[in-house]
Amino acid sequence: IQQYVGYCALSLGLMNSKVYSNTLLDKLKTSKRYPEQLQNVAIGTVLTDNRDVLATLIEMLKTANVTSVYASIANALGFIGDARAIGPLEKMAMDTKLSSEARAFAIVALGIIGDRSEFNWNVPYSEDCNYRANTSTFTGSGKGILDIL
Repeated sequence: IQQYVGYCALSLGLMNSKVYSNTLLDKLKTSKRYPEQLQNVAIGTVLTDNRDVLATLIEMLKTANVTSVYASIANALGFIGDARAIGPLEKMAMDTKLSSEARAFAIVALGIIGDRSEFNWNVPYSEDCNYRANTSTFTGSGKGILDIL
């Protein structure tokens, strides 16, 4: 059901429904435990021109403690692609008081913001590969190159 909340938030953003801008921001703050909806709620909130989204996402990235939440926030920040996020993300990447995972995903978000290509970097590796002859390099325990983000 959490995915549907994200899709509803995304559709409100696509309709440019500024009336629900603050409601979507509140929903974003409570989406930390639901990574499957977090990215869509963040994108929907940005589409309503809410300027507080970046600060909220960066604060959430600092305090997250689950890999899937880190990945959702990094993807949301990258998809939004706002240049104002670069400075705070750079500071996060250098802050040794933060967890190594928070710092790593700050770098991931910076990479996604900087890479404006149409597809992810690992898409060429997934084309024309034999999935029956799978190796741990491609997909293995969530650490293969096709499993990353």
